[in-house]
Amino acid sequence: MKDTVQRALELDILHLQRNGFLSRAADVSWQIEWTRDGEPCSSISYVLAKQGALPVSIRLLHTTTNPDPKACDYRVSITTTACNCGGVRLWFICPGWKNGVAAGAVVRSCI
Repeated sequence: MKDTVQRALELDILHLQRNGFLSRAADVSWQIEWTRDGEPCSSISYVLAKQGALPVSIRLLHTTTNPDPKACDYRVSITTTACNCGGVRLWFICPGWKNGVAAGAVVRSCI
C-alpha cells in the first residue's frame, strides 16, 4: 500500500526544536521513532552538525524496506531567520533537485 501525504512520515523542525532534539550534542548519533496507533512503525537516526549552539545541518540515516530495502544517508542544511521578538527560527533547506538545479527552498518539514 502506498503512503498518502496524511500518512507520510516527516521531520518537522519546529517539533524537533520544541522537544529538545536540536539542542542535543553535535556529532553524536541519535534516533527518532514514529509510532502509529501506539506501536513503533519507523525510525530514523540523525547526527547534528553545529556552529556554536545552533544546528547548521542534520545528517539523516535510515533504511527503507518497501518494496526493496535501501540504505539512505543524506545531509539536510539548516538555516535561521530572525524573529520579531528576538531569537531565531530554524528552517530546513530543501535538499531536492529539479532539472539539475538545487531547489534551495526554506521549509519547515522534510522526508
